[in-house]
Amino acid sequence: MKELNVLENRLATVQSVSILQVDKDTRSIGITFNYQGEIYTGYIDVVTENVELILHDRSDIGSIHNVGSTTLNKLVSFFDDLPSIQTICS
Repeated sequence: MKELNVLENRLATVQSVSILQVDKDTRSIGITFNYQGEIYTGYIDVVTENVELILHDRSDIGSIHNVGSTTLNKLVSFFDDLPSIQTICS
């Protein structure tokens, strides 16, 4: 269970990501985030740190499309690399 808590705490620091569910039985974490007007859901395997990404259709939230797989490190790095709004302000 320690790995589950570590990943949950790590994800809590990513401001754009919301944790939907922490499932101790399957050792997985469900997340959601918006990016460029699209809603994504991710399911993270705590053991492998693999992430399955799903895109929700904006006109029918129940309609989903599998985007593919990535790793937790790549996903966190992606959000870390996004510029903040302060970078365009004077």
